[in-house]
Amino acid sequence: MIAEIGRFLIALALAASLAQTVLAFLGANRGGSEAMSRAGRSAAEVAVAASGAAMILLIAAFIQSDFSIAYIAANSHVDKPLAYKIAGAWGGHEGSMLLWCWILAAFGLALARIGPKDAALRSRAVSFQGLLQTLFFAFLALASNPFERVFPAPVQGSALNPIL
Repeated sequence: MIAEIGRFLIALALAASLAQTVLAFLGANRGGSEAMSRAGRSAAEVAVAASGAAMILLIAAFIQSDFSIAYIAANSHVDKPLAYKIAGAWGGHEGSMLLWCWILAAFGLALARIGPKDAALRSRAVSFQGLLQTLFFAFLALASNPFERVFPAPVQGSALNPIL
């Protein structure tokens, strides 16, 4: 169940980032429409919340040793200490991409809240940041999803990434 909710949250963050891009762009180009700019900021909040919740779910799945998720089966083991299970959440490509997307979304929200004083410039910057987020979330959702299932699920998983 965690995997399905995680996939949904990544898709929600992707949709919110796309909405952030479009709404902030329209807010900047329609004479600085404050309503559109506020909607772009709200979309940024949704993207941060969704990606943050997805990261928390990934960490929870690592703690539970849910080896039905391919990423966890490849980067964790039942005998690993708790600290290594948590570190495994961003110890591989998919988890670090999710963490990076969350940081991008948080930066986009910070830009929307405390960005440039000029409203039109702020909306353009939030729109461009939303475009970057959209590209990263699209890559995460379509090519590098950390919540992909594996069947049959291994019993004990694998070891932590040896580079760590």
